[in-house]
Amino acid sequence: MTAAFPASGTILVTGITGFVGSHVAEGFLAKGYRIRGTLRSAAKAKSLEIRWNAAGYAGKFEFVSADLSAENAFLEAAHGVDAIAHVASPVTFTAADPYRDVINPAVQGTLSVLRAAKATPSVKRVVITSSVVSMFQQKSGHTYTEADWNDWASDVVKASGTEASGFVTYLASKAEAERAAWKFVEDEKPAFTVSTICPVYIWGPPINSPSSANGAGLTVQMLYDWITGVTTQLDSSPSFNAYVDVRDVAKAHVEAIIRPNANGRYLLSAGTASWTEIAEVIHELYPERPIPKPAAEPDAPVKDVIYGSRAVKELGIEYKPLTTTMKYMLDEMIRSVEGASH
Repeated sequence: MTAAFPASGTILVTGITGFVGSHVAEGFLAKGYRIRGTLRSAAKAKSLEIRWNAAGYAGKFEFVSADLSAENAFLEAAHGVDAIAHVASPVTFTAADPYRDVINPAVQGTLSVLRAAKATPSVKRVVITSSVVSMFQQKSGHTYTEADWNDWASDVVKASGTEASGFVTYLASKAEAERAAWKFVEDEKPAFTVSTICPVYIWGPPINSPSSANGAGLTVQMLYDWITGVTTQLDSSPSFNAYVDVRDVAKAHVEAIIRPNANGRYLLSAGTASWTEIAEVIHELYPERPIPKPAAEPDAPVKDVIYGSRAVKELGIEYKPLTTTMKYMLDEMIRSVEGASH
């Protein structure tokens, strides 16, 4: 049994101003921990500073600059912390060179965090944000578990070189970064425990008060575009339509650090839904808003079983239903984006 994690202390959260990182940091603040957050732009932290001061967390958080691509990027930021939540990762679907621009920065960022943790005796736990795409299989009707690995995307990128699609490159980056983390654990045998959180499509309310649609993150912007008339046609493919609330993802990061026996991979998914089913939920919530027309081809049924049961058992996650997630997310987007324009 792993030793109990202290009930107070300092947590380093990388990518603190991001959609997930801001929720993870707030989750630790709510539990009584101090937060040190890394960011690239101090301007992005202003809304979080205002929010957290108003919530009574003044003096409990600080922001530091860190460049994901720099060697020893997190060594100074990790000094004296009790745990690290590594949330920051490059997300881009356009890159001139898949390895130089996407895969290598993702891998190096993860290894930089782990090396900083190993060089910092106070660090007891590390949790890393990975993705379900590191598990993604090229077959339908699959039941996903933490034993799944996506090994094909890297093979495709290697074979395609600079012609590799941005999407497949992204899949490869997440798989290779997580593989690198577990290889580090195997080779270095660190004194701290490591967990990886592998969420599906993350939706839910942004807490960084975005003043524009593209300030909320790609997945949130996608559905906000549905209710503002930007998107007029639904995609016909069910693809990988599993969903999870960002607040549940944040809780998983917190619990993976503070629960004594948490370690290993955790698939985070509340369930699956087709684009048509998601559109129906949103239409019921906002009947006065435009909703994209059904695709020319009807949805194929979603056959994959993508549900994060290990996180329920070991991290105490109680997944929020799709309707709740959609309402909180889109209400917040309407308030922050449309309110800012008036």
